[in-house]
Amino acid sequence: MKTARKLLCILLSLVLSLTLAVPAMAVNENNTLGVTFGVTLNTPTISTSNSDQTVTMTLAASQAITMDGMGFTVTCDSPLTFTSIDGGNEKITFPGADINLNNGIITWSSDDAENLSGVTTMAVITFTVPANTPAGTYNVGITNLELTKDYGDIWENAASCSTTLTITDNTGSDVPPAEGGYTAGITGASTVTVGEQLSVGINAAHESDSVFNAGEIKLSYDASKLTFNQTASALGTAAVKLSTGVIILEDYGADKNLGTGIYTLVFDAIADGETTVALTSAAFIDKTNAVKNDLIPAVLSPDTLTVTVEKPVYNVTLPEGLTGEPTVTDGEDYTFSVSDENYTYDNITATIDGEPAEVIENDDGSYTVENVTGELVIDADRTPKSYSVTFAGNAAEDIENADDTATYGTDYSFTMPTALGQAYTLTSVTIAGEAYTAYTVADSVYTIPGADIKGNIVITVNKEQVTTKVTVEGNGAGAAQGYNPSADVGESYTLTLTPEEGYTYTVTAVMNGETAEVIDNGDNTYTIKVVTGPIVFTVTRTVIVDGVSVSQYVTIDGSIVWLVKNTSTLPDGKLYTYDGNAMFWSDTYNAYCYLVIADTLDTDTVKANIGIANGSAVSVDYGMDVNITGVVDASDAQLVYNIYNALYSAFTSDVTIEKFLRADINGDGIVNVEDAAAIINSLLAPAAV
Repeated sequence: MKTARKLLCILLSLVLSLTLAVPAMAVNENNTLGVTFGVTLNTPTISTSNSDQTVTMTLAASQAITMDGMGFTVTCDSPLTFTSIDGGNEKITFPGADINLNNGIITWSSDDAENLSGVTTMAVITFTVPANTPAGTYNVGITNLELTKDYGDIWENAASCSTTLTITDNTGSDVPPAEGGYTAGITGASTVTVGEQLSVGINAAHESDSVFNAGEIKLSYDASKLTFNQTASALGTAAVKLSTGVIILEDYGADKNLGTGIYTLVFDAIADGETTVALTSAAFIDKTNAVKNDLIPAVLSPDTLTVTVEKPVYNVTLPEGLTGEPTVTDGEDYTFSVSDENYTYDNITATIDGEPAEVIENDDGSYTVENVTGELVIDADRTPKSYSVTFAGNAAEDIENADDTATYGTDYSFTMPTALGQAYTLTSVTIAGEAYTAYTVADSVYTIPGADIKGNIVITVNKEQVTTKVTVEGNGAGAAQGYNPSADVGESYTLTLTPEEGYTYTVTAVMNGETAEVIDNGDNTYTIKVVTGPIVFTVTRTVIVDGVSVSQYVTIDGSIVWLVKNTSTLPDGKLYTYDGNAMFWSDTYNAYCYLVIADTLDTDTVKANIGIANGSAVSVDYGMDVNITGVVDASDAQLVYNIYNALYSAFTSDVTIEKFLRADINGDGIVNVEDAAAIINSLLAPAAV
């Protein structure tokens, strides 16, 4: 078993007195249980004495507590001294190792650090008031009170409480001296409790002497309420003669100091009620006058001490969660109630001095034990209350493996779902109908501390569909015009293309920065089955160039003019381009055509340079007007001649591709002498009749 011994300092000094002291409440309590602490003296007022006196101080809680260890420091004003300490409970003992009388430090822990429940009185401390302590007010108390339970958990860490002891000077100085100069009086507390002790002091003085040698003191008392306790009395060398209700002290010998408390008589209180102790006579003499005189009577004042003997007050032990006064007066009824409403209490029982006593349940929920005549111990079984847990909101059914009840004192946890495509939000928590926000969150696990579970719990959880961004790029992005720019995470997404004639289309995608699988549905739609993050589609369009061919057209100045043909078709308003320039249409070739000057030219290079543009292609006119002047003559034949004789090294604004194309008069795809001859022959042919 885990041991939890906690050290705390107590420096405490209390003065001997004869009556029940008033309690002094603690300050600076740091617990959350509503418990306060106080100290009381068995007598708050005593008289000066030429003998040492003792007084006891009791440390108690305002209600029954549970603890497994404590520590404190006893404090007092000089010259009072801390003499000893006893536990306020039979299970609380203070071995020598736990007590430091020099500095007042006290510690205690239970066996094996087990909890001790129902404690109210924690310690009874004894102090010595040295002889001839001057009259005045002296502070006593405790500081640094620390209490632990549940194997050393600190629940009170810095309480303090104090009270005062008053010492009065009752030397009888106001009493007129008798013949012979002696005066005497009686002092003591005005109240005492049955079972406790009453100290009665005999004070004496002389008009000129400070000592006496022989004396006789006679007192009377009510034997039905008080019993003389000679053993506890401080009588010096005096002999005692006793009879019912009468005490006679006979003393002689060495010098004895006159003053306060020349004798202290202790009585045990045995029955409650009003009573008196009377000094019926007092006489003294010194050794010098004893040669020739009898004892000299003293003037008595005061000669009577009126005392109220109060009924015994018993400690009450209450279990944790029940509250009531820490003590009960003999013969009175004791009522207690529930202080912690978070538990149900069953099998509530009571014992008085260990014997069973009836516990009556009252209409207001409190409990009463009648006619208490001894130490009262209350016990009960208690069970923490359980409350319903309800989930609400559109995600209520998504919460799995969550208990439908929560118990006070036990943490309650549930896990927020993490379904793909859904954003879950804890909208609110209420406990007993009140909004609650003190829960904690760790890795989607929400926890309500057990100490806060004090009513039915309603947890509202909602969810929303998570969407992500969709982007389309690439040279074919225009075919996806009007696409949805967002997609539902966890669902599928389909991109639809409206293809343009003359092109083929390829669609790829990147999702969450990684290549995603795109399904081609064969109907110009493309699907990603499960969306997990942002999507970027790339649509690549490629011109259809299935009918492309390339052939040598003519040689010019060390290079070659290549004839490019494309027999593919386009809808009206569209034309093919080569390297961004419009191609021509040739009815003779039944194809789009273009001329390229290069040393070498292959079909793949040609295909890579063919594009599509808006517009209508210019048709090549093979009517022999090669130089495009509107007149066919030998000049046109000369231009053809120039072309196949490589007069030109490049196309210019005068020497254009269109003129080169018109030069293929016979349409065989080659410019040579036959084409020039065809023009001349046409010019020489007889005119039609």
